[in-house]
Amino acid sequence: MILKALSKPESLHRLQRLVIRSHDPSPYLQDLRNREQGYKYESELQFYLSRILHLFHSIPFVILYDVRIPIGNSFFQIDCLLLTPNFGLIIETKGASGKMSFSQNAHFFHYDKGEMSNPIAQAEEQRDQLQNFLKLDDYPIQYVVGLGHPNVFVSTDESSEWVREIVVPFNLLKNVIKKLFEKYDTQKMEKEKLINLGHYIKSHHKEERVFFNVDFSTIEPGVICPECQRLKMARDKFNWKCVHCGFTSVDAHYEDILDWFSFMGVKKIKNKECRAFLHLSNPSTSFNLLRNCSLLEPRGKNRGRYYVLKE
Repeated sequence: MILKALSKPESLHRLQRLVIRSHDPSPYLQDLRNREQGYKYESELQFYLSRILHLFHSIPFVILYDVRIPIGNSFFQIDCLLLTPNFGLIIETKGASGKMSFSQNAHFFHYDKGEMSNPIAQAEEQRDQLQNFLKLDDYPIQYVVGLGHPNVFVSTDESSEWVREIVVPFNLLKNVIKKLFEKYDTQKMEKEKLINLGHYIKSHHKEERVFFNVDFSTIEPGVICPECQRLKMARDKFNWKCVHCGFTSVDAHYEDILDWFSFMGVKKIKNKECRAFLHLSNPSTSFNLLRNCSLLEPRGKNRGRYYVLKE
């Protein structure tokens, strides 16, 4: 059972839209490629998991993708969480190619193509945070690092040979899961409690809001067409119509309003700002769009009125 499906990360979605709007997108392209690659391999993980879990069809599974849980003033994030009656498994995905080297009992890590945090340390931290969050002393939680790219090589010294058991290609994840069922052969949780646990985790998930703080003069205003992903849509009475593909929409501007908050790095929007950003000429049009937008709530009165995102 997939309780939280994989969806495109908000950070990737906004970055793609920033590239569309930017007069010079080159500063964002490498970050965009990295994020798109990461999402690609997270999507491939779904395919492998569906095949693997078919082998365990008699066992109830609960799966949550991209879980982001607040802890104090921060968050911890898990790429994929697999809950079984016997144990929980965190799957940290890596889509990079190249050579990953572990030494000194995996305390030392080196990646030959640039900067990368130690994936084992990352997964251990996620495991510790999740255990502290759930406070289930009798429910074991383990982790594995899943490698999506076919051209990745893992190197270890003698003290770190154990790494090869938990840093594995996607197609070997089934071996990890089999061994965990052999190690934890006692059921700790009934199916109903397992599902309730999944819902509890999902209820604490908080979507990430991304802020870029760009200069308004460096981006192109207007409404991006949801169909062809091009600027600019024209306002036609109560609808938006794409001048390129002819697609029409009532609420295409919702995403662009979210763009404003993300790109400008601000917490409010005024009528004048909305009119400029959506490339509108009539103040009444922008006023009505803001007033009727379900994403926003008004603050202030008359000329001092502005709008903020709903929590």
